[in-house]
Amino acid sequence: MTAVNFVYTPDQACIVTDSLISGPRPQYASKVLALPHIRSVIAFTGAFLVFADLAAVLLAADVRDADGLIERLPEMLRALRDRWGGAQLPPTSVYAFGIDAGDRVRVAAFPSETDFGPRTDWRPWVAYCTPLPAALTLAPARGTPAASHPADAPAPRSRPSWRDCVRTLTDAVEIQRRAHPASIGGRLIVTFLTADAIHQTVLREL
Repeated sequence: MTAVNFVYTPDQACIVTDSLISGPRPQYASKVLALPHIRSVIAFTGAFLVFADLAAVLLAADVRDADGLIERLPEMLRALRDRWGGAQLPPTSVYAFGIDAGDRVRVAAFPSETDFGPRTDWRPWVAYCTPLPAALTLAPARGTPAASHPADAPAPRSRPSWRDCVRTLTDAVEIQRRAHPASIGGRLIVTFLTADAIHQTVLREL
């Protein structure tokens, strides 16, 4: 289980993840891979072996941009699933965030439950949280973020800043951790993607 929470606009994406790899011997790792040469990042939930192997594949692949990454990921993930146990693997999803040729953010998810076919129906200014604490709430007009979390979570104020968005996503992690205490933990890591840069920082220990 992994907390992958994100919000994006046409020109910026913010991704918040935990860093615990659960198992017989818990360990810690980054769950977001930065790919600055193609102005993209990927995140995952599920089988860490698949994600680790995907990182090696991507670093050697002839992928030139975010559009190429999103196009190629399904075939890569299917091949890795077959290599690492096929149907025996836990449900696994990879999330791709990239900057396209027009300097706009693209978001796609590739869940194993749909044979890694891409899901691209994400909407700007919505706080998406996986594992999902509650139904998603579409943002009001003019771009006010709305959080996908239960009623007991702090709701964002009107017209929030990116600081407010990060707070919403990190508050959701605390809720997710209470629901999944054995599989969400470690350091809380935030990643910002823009057309010009990828920034990553550790916010705190969970």
